[in-house]
Amino acid sequence: MTKDNSDKNSSKLWVLVVFLLAIIAVMGYFLMKGNEQVDDLSSEKQQLTAQLEALVAEYDQLELANDSLIDVADAERTRLRSMIDSVQGLRAGDLKKLDRYKNEVYKLKVENKKLVNRLDSMSVHIENLVVEKEAVEMNLQQEQQKSAQLGQVKQLLEGEVAKGSILQLSGISSTGIKRWNSGKESETSKARRADEIKVCFTLGKNLIAPKGERTVYVRLITPENTIVSLSDSSSSNTFTSNGKEMLYSNKKAVWYEGEAIETCLFISREEFTKGEYKAEVYTEDYLLGTSTVKLN
Repeated sequence: MTKDNSDKNSSKLWVLVVFLLAIIAVMGYFLMKGNEQVDDLSSEKQQLTAQLEALVAEYDQLELANDSLIDVADAERTRLRSMIDSVQGLRAGDLKKLDRYKNEVYKLKVENKKLVNRLDSMSVHIENLVVEKEAVEMNLQQEQQKSAQLGQVKQLLEGEVAKGSILQLSGISSTGIKRWNSGKESETSKARRADEIKVCFTLGKNLIAPKGERTVYVRLITPENTIVSLSDSSSSNTFTSNGKEMLYSNKKAVWYEGEAIETCLFISREEFTKGEYKAEVYTEDYLLGTSTVKLN
């Protein structure tokens, strides 16, 4: 090999070495850049993940008082966690996706702040409404209880007034009467001499009883347990007491002004038998009192 050939080969060898060194340098540069990109991607993913998790935590801290609001918060948490999974799944070369997620996270921060504030405000408002509703219901319940109590008191008072307005007898007596041709009368206890039985009674004083005309009925019950009825069969000799139609022996209309008033009724019969006669005095559906007389 000549000296010229040897120099040529040496030159080629140096060119090849320089070329290889250049390739190695370029590959090293790109490898370094690739590692830097991987490190940057990992750092960006961590930052985005931390920001998204912070948004999730904001929903976790809310104390919502309504199922509908809870559903909205749950939906937002689900959406944020899905985005966290997507960010964590980014690989080298997904720089465009990374930039898109950065923009979305920025928008989410603004939107979620508004949404969290609205949910919190609505929850507070609902809690206030619940408190007000409970207060109204309690007041209503108290008023209903008061109304029921007043109704009971009213019924009691009405009952007492109704009882108090009933006429009462302050005295009642029954006597056998012998009627003389002169019109005079005399008491008798002999059945064969008696023409009538006289029933006298006093309607007691009662300032709250209705004033005006009152009809008083007397029923005379014989020893045979029959009712002595009016001799005039053409007249109506029945009245109603507690929904039951009853015979009466005589009746009389009196004018009552709240003050005590005394009156008498006479019950006649063709023949009085021996035994005990019972007189019952009624007015306005009520039995006012009874009296007995025995004829021998």
